[in-house]
Amino acid sequence: EMRVYRGAFNAIALVTTLSRTRVPRRAHESLAEAYATHGLPVPSEPQILYSDEDIVVLHKPSHLLSVPGRELRHSAATWAQETFDLPRVDQMIVHRLDMATSGCLVLARNVDALRDLNKQFRMRAVRKEYLACCAGRPPVLEGEVRLPIRKDLENAPMMLVDHDEGKPSWTVWSLQGSLPAPELEEGVKSYFRLTPKTGRSHQLRIHMASIGLPILGDAFYAEGAARTSSDRLLLHAHTIAFTHPRTGQEVQFAAPCEFWPFEGR
Repeated sequence: EMRVYRGAFNAIALVTTLSRTRVPRRAHESLAEAYATHGLPVPSEPQILYSDEDIVVLHKPSHLLSVPGRELRHSAATWAQETFDLPRVDQMIVHRLDMATSGCLVLARNVDALRDLNKQFRMRAVRKEYLACCAGRPPVLEGEVRLPIRKDLENAPMMLVDHDEGKPSWTVWSLQGSLPAPELEEGVKSYFRLTPKTGRSHQLRIHMASIGLPILGDAFYAEGAARTSSDRLLLHAHTIAFTHPRTGQEVQFAAPCEFWPFEGR
């Protein structure tokens, strides 16, 4: 039996009541200055979707790093480390979301959980679904993109499609609806459920852009009004499902999506 834990999306309550401990402000006294130095807005704090002795599942906001960066140390992982008084942030990191992407982020609270979850990700046993809003509208309701991608060595941290040296990458998409968007050249924006079958960096972003449906607010792969029409990337890690490292039970978590206009879809 799968246990499902959701945020406000679909109005399904969390099974476990959680304490939303705040990080002491003294730890981030120069936070505004640090973000201003990089020309970035200060992100909101993560929200705790679930926590037990083995895992933490956060709703990471857009504009917040998943893990500490070389120059900007503030991240969802360091926030959780301080909130739960954990000794080593490097022993928490299971996977990452792009800084611009919001949604479900799973962290480990001990080495055994870290090892188990890493194995599940490596074996592609973790199921994830994303929500996205893109410029334009496809001629069909669903499809898939299989394009190999690799790092763009001349334009880091961007990725590019390379049929010779790129790694196999596979994305399945499903159109959920479209709305008029006179601010866009296409005149319409569309909402998608995206399922990554592989987990490459920027995979969803470059795959959707490659089929002429760039994600709105994407500073790397969108152009013109598609890039500037939103002050954030409209890509959200909506659900994640995996086997709990201690109980062996399949669990699923969901984070509410602020830009999704359709209820019950």
